[in-house]
Amino acid sequence: MNYDFKDLDDLLLYIREEGSHTNEYRGSVILPGFDMEKIITGLREEGFDDRTIITIIISANPVLWAHCWLKNPQKPREPLRLFHYQKSMLNCQCRFKVTRCGRQVGKTMCMAIDMVWTIMTQENKRLLYVAPYQNQVKVLYEDTMMRLIQDVSDIKNSIVKSPSHPYYQAIISNGSEIKALTAGTRSGQKGSSVRGMSMIDKLYLDEVDYMGTDAISSIMPTIFSRSESAVWASSTPTGKREDFYHWCTDYDSRFICKECKDAGVDGSPFHYPSHISPLYSKDTDDMYKKSNTASAYEHEVLAEFGEEFEGVFRHVDIDACLALGRKRVKGPEGDIIEVSYTYDKIVIDPKNLYIMGVDWNKESTGVQIIVTEYNPNTFVSNGLPPKYFRLFRRECVTAKEFTERGAVARILTLCKEIPIGYVYADEGYGTLQIQAIRKILSSSGAPELAKKIVAINMKSNIDIVDPVTKKKIPKPVKAFMVDSAARVVEDRRLILPDSEDEKVFLVGQMREYIIERRGASGQPIYSPNNEDVLTAFMLSILGFVCEYNEVVKGHFTQRVLASDTNIVTARAAEYVISREIQGADEPKTSDLYRRKNVFRKLAGSMGVEYESHMMGDELPDNELTGASRVGLSGQTGRGSSMGGSERSKGTRRRFGGSPSRSKF
Repeated sequence: MNYDFKDLDDLLLYIREEGSHTNEYRGSVILPGFDMEKIITGLREEGFDDRTIITIIISANPVLWAHCWLKNPQKPREPLRLFHYQKSMLNCQCRFKVTRCGRQVGKTMCMAIDMVWTIMTQENKRLLYVAPYQNQVKVLYEDTMMRLIQDVSDIKNSIVKSPSHPYYQAIISNGSEIKALTAGTRSGQKGSSVRGMSMIDKLYLDEVDYMGTDAISSIMPTIFSRSESAVWASSTPTGKREDFYHWCTDYDSRFICKECKDAGVDGSPFHYPSHISPLYSKDTDDMYKKSNTASAYEHEVLAEFGEEFEGVFRHVDIDACLALGRKRVKGPEGDIIEVSYTYDKIVIDPKNLYIMGVDWNKESTGVQIIVTEYNPNTFVSNGLPPKYFRLFRRECVTAKEFTERGAVARILTLCKEIPIGYVYADEGYGTLQIQAIRKILSSSGAPELAKKIVAINMKSNIDIVDPVTKKKIPKPVKAFMVDSAARVVEDRRLILPDSEDEKVFLVGQMREYIIERRGASGQPIYSPNNEDVLTAFMLSILGFVCEYNEVVKGHFTQRVLASDTNIVTARAAEYVISREIQGADEPKTSDLYRRKNVFRKLAGSMGVEYESHMMGDELPDNELTGASRVGLSGQTGRGSSMGGSERSKGTRRRFGGSPSRSKF
């Protein structure tokens, strides 16, 4: 033992001195709410002597116990001293605890301390430590835990068995044990090595954000058989919006420690960047900044979730779209909570537009159907702000429902229930079904709707008209479709429900949709797995682009940030009036589009002709957008330019006129 306390007063003096530090070792060595005076009085009334009371108090507090018993892993002959944030992590006794930390903060050592403290102070406890890779397990067991007890004979002699194959294990004489093994992330086992283990009292998940949802799903059942089993999850974030992200950020997360919050101390979920460690120097920080990307620095040092590399849809934008779908209501306990909308609570509004996207798949996946709603008005309609999109319906027709026939029947039913303007369907597996839908609609007295069934060949090209040169530039349909959907999300003009924030649903697939590589021509190659619902959604957005031009019009100006190094943005930020639309009433045109004519001067200084068209002015249809559906290889049966048909002109009049646009 590192300290030999003569009596209770000696112990209490040590506790007070440790709590009075103002340096990196500040912080209490006893648990929040640990009533020392009451406990001492109670133990004395039960007949315990001071020496026994000292042992009980030390054993009840993990930080105090660690200071008294364990050694410094870097200097095994010196007693262990914990930094203030390490004390906070160990003192928090929340049943479900989560720590989000940068590199080299010491989160793994805190887990090791908690494990050793548990098995040495409690009988018959079964602890399980799981990390993604074998070298991480070795660091925990050999390089950390064993170094903590290297010169502590009382603890080392308590270990009656310590095999290292097939996994690390320490069995203690009091019946408690530790098992440390890998989740098999590198080998693709996805937690299968943990299957079969049960009756776990404490589960430690280290670097959990690198395990993956499948592995976590295999590991978590190990605690199901014990009603009081605890979980400590820790990791440096990767940017994924999976289990670890939700444990750290969801307002109703089970990993929020209410006891610590009520006591006014740090508690789960913990968030500590690398800078919090006194061992992390400025030189180290400068070196890491220079040798790594900004995104890597954000994850590894700042411990921020940030963005995943090459993600098509930014997490911050997706989260903003989800927030748009929530409203604040009074909870069952009188507190204010946020509740997301559900499909059964929204109704049809004839003033809005609806397009269906369909992704035909094999029987194993099913046919995915998405209906997206759009408000083309200049006022709030059906609870939807002007020029905003909302996910209106999502359905899946599985193999149990005779996928192809069932999907055709369901699409026809939805077209009758909802005023669907167009149906954009993937031609891949659905060529025959699309023809069947057209034939049924034509013979059932709905020939106009039959003409609005559009088949899209993902391998074809679409011609994009350059607004300056007027030349047609071929672009792959899929890339154009993905870019269009990404722009809607980036503009945060899409309202999404929280129910879609699951791995196999729309938001979950958005989060995982990445550019895996680029082809020889530089075109992006997207991740092919877990994207069927997303494809149906992107097809519906493509329908709005092709039929109504709503994605590419640009109805309002985003906020422009001034920059001392960019004259154009600095001048624009000074003069441009924000066109963000607020409130339910139709706003005045003068309030929406009033701006000084800085762009005319800017164009003149560049030697470029400039025209300004205000709302209500007529422009040639092909100048409203730079996109054309010519070049779809004839699969739609129509080759007209986007916005160039009488149908498009009529639609534009429904919108209330052309938007204010500038033309160079």
